[in-house]
Amino acid sequence: MIESVLNLEELGRKNILTKYFFVHDMGAMSDINDKYRNTSLWSMLKMSFVDHKYQEYHGFTAIKNYFGERWGFQYAFMSFYTTWLVIPSVFGVMCTWY
Repeated sequence: MIESVLNLEELGRKNILTKYFFVHDMGAMSDINDKYRNTSLWSMLKMSFVDHKYQEYHGFTAIKNYFGERWGFQYAFMSFYTTWLVIPSVFGVMCTWY
């Protein structure tokens, strides 16, 4: 894909580019994306609050293994925090309507 925009061999011969690496493994990224593409809000809330399968649903292990422990923890914390903000938001909407 990058070869269609840049001629990496020519840049290497001219010593403009000495090393390069690809940022992401597209196969692993597509596996992670497939887990979240066809999910609804209701199924996310049901898995989090009713079934108590929060960790299984969000696939924190796959994200931690791919991006590293720091970003895996960041994602887990933000997912947990955002999910639990549903409760005060419902209360706030009810107060606004009243």
